[in-house]
Amino acid sequence: MTAHTPPEVDSGAVTASFQPAEALEIEETGNGSSEPEKARASLRKAINAFCRGCLYDPHEPGTWRQQVHACTATDCPLYEIRPRSAAPLGEPQ
Repeated sequence: MTAHTPPEVDSGAVTASFQPAEALEIEETGNGSSEPEKARASLRKAINAFCRGCLYDPHEPGTWRQQVHACTATDCPLYEIRPRSAAPLGEPQ
C-alpha cells in the first residue's frame, strides 16, 4: 500500500469537508429533547467518509476499513478516531 499524505487541515477545513453541516447538528424534537444518538451516527458517517476518501484505493489489497486502519498520518486530527477494522491488513480473517 502506498503512503498517503493527508491534505493540509486547519480548524475550518475539516468542518467544510463534511457537507452538509446540518447532518452533524443535534436535532431538537418537538418536546425539547435532543437526539444525540442520531448526531453521533451522522458524525461517524462523516468521519468514515472523510477517511475513506483520503485513503481508499480499490487497486490496493484490503477493504477500505483495512486500508484506513493502516493509516500512518499521525498528524491528522482524525487519526485517533479513524475507522478500525476487525481484521487489519496482514492478519488472517
